[in-house]
Amino acid sequence: MINDVYFQGRKVLKSINLAEIYVPYAPGAPRPEDFSLGGFLANPMPLEIGRDCNSAGSGCKPFARDGSPAAGATADVMMHEESTGFAYAGMQGRAPGKMVHFKGTDDGYTYVVKWKFRNDGSICPEVGATGGLQHLNIGAGTNAGLIVGQDKQSEDVFAPSHVHNFYFRIDFDIDGADSNVAEEFTYETDSSDPQVARALWRPFEREAGRVLSENVFRSWRVKNPKSLNSVGRPRSYHLMPGGHGAWKDGGFPVYSGDFFITKFRATEFPYSATDNRRMLSALANYLNDEPVIETDVVAWYRLSFVHHPRTEDWPAQPI
Repeated sequence: MINDVYFQGRKVLKSINLAEIYVPYAPGAPRPEDFSLGGFLANPMPLEIGRDCNSAGSGCKPFARDGSPAAGATADVMMHEESTGFAYAGMQGRAPGKMVHFKGTDDGYTYVVKWKFRNDGSICPEVGATGGLQHLNIGAGTNAGLIVGQDKQSEDVFAPSHVHNFYFRIDFDIDGADSNVAEEFTYETDSSDPQVARALWRPFEREAGRVLSENVFRSWRVKNPKSLNSVGRPRSYHLMPGGHGAWKDGGFPVYSGDFFITKFRATEFPYSATDNRRMLSALANYLNDEPVIETDVVAWYRLSFVHHPRTEDWPAQPI
């Protein structure tokens, strides 16, 4: 979790965090909600100072899980600055880009969580999966999944396909918390002339869940209509969807959505002292139709990735 994010002296986020990783497997089971398994708290894989960061010494700052400087040879979180290549190149000249990069890991399926804050103000969360394939089937007659290789006893190893659903919780505070408005973007062709299109922003008036729609380039933003930039436009942050699909699953209402907007309440935080429920159960209860116009809003976003196992994933899965 990253708390209290500012850009050029103005508040952007109260907090941003990975809220859950839900992994349904193609045979119908298992369907783990990874945060409930405890590895992210109890068993983080340590990062090696001077090896898992792009530079040692002053260029790489290691931290313990409580945010204090790490002592010894390992750390739970590392921070460093790195180049992004061009931030701009054109008639106005050229400018290099750079970003502050935070990294942490969890063991098992080794998830490498990165937070990249660029000097143009954009925020780029990433999650990588490496480590070992899980929930394997061994030997003839257990052919559930794709054959990826053989074990030490020369038995065939089958790995089932599955979907990683990464849920992010993004508590926006665009130049303050009180006057934020969430909006949905669509790019629609004109009904009378298919060669003409319109870019439309529609505000959310109440809490809601929405689905991705590639045919209208659907995306979302949170803005503060009372905070204007130098050309008189409201400051905002635009959430650009990533991934290459969306898994739809029964059981919880939140499985059918890819983006959710809720009114901020201090008690609505899963896996915490205020709400110890799992995130998918909790979020379904947070969506209770409260008004969200010019208030403190929280966005929840799901990025889905299907993992179709390959022989290259066995026995050591590349990130």
